Amino acid sequence: MRVGAGETLLVRCEAIDEDEPSVIYQAENAVLSSGAEHAYSIDGIGFGGNGFVRLPAFEGANVCWKSVNGKNGGEKTLRIRYSNGSCQDVNALLFVNGKLSTVKLKKTGGWDKYQYATVKVNLAAGTANELKLESRGNFQRINRVVYPLCAGYIDEFQIF
Repeated sequence: MRVGAGETLLVRCEAIDEDEPSVIYQAENAVLSSGAEHAYSIDGIGFGGNGFVRLPAFEGANVCWKSVNGKNGGEKTLRIRYSNGSCQDVNALLFVNGKLSTVKLKKTGGWDKYQYATVKVNLAAGTANELKLESRGNFQRINRVVYPLCAGYIDEFQIF
């Protein structure tokens, strides 16, 4: 398709059978600790927003979203958008207002290929919620040598 200067292009988008998230939080706007780092590189292309967060393998590395809007509160569906180009699934701990659950970030087939991990969470009404995603026990053994695995590139989370 070729559109010349001064020409108008009409793009018609059809609805898909998927609910729109009520809130989206980008990882690059979160609070990072223990070696997690903001990234804006080509190796994680496909991210939404302005970048993503590299979540390293070592214990305690985390990305934390504060003042999360739980709207009226209660059970919500949380979707974490991530990529995992490593050779195996990795584990993460999810703390929602201090309550612990685990999330498996499955292999995505490349650092530029993103998927969603979905989990049910209970949020308080309003913005008094805190979500923290933490790396835990992501190592690989090859010939008795232990190598750390990146726990993934975290792009965003969505609340439904």
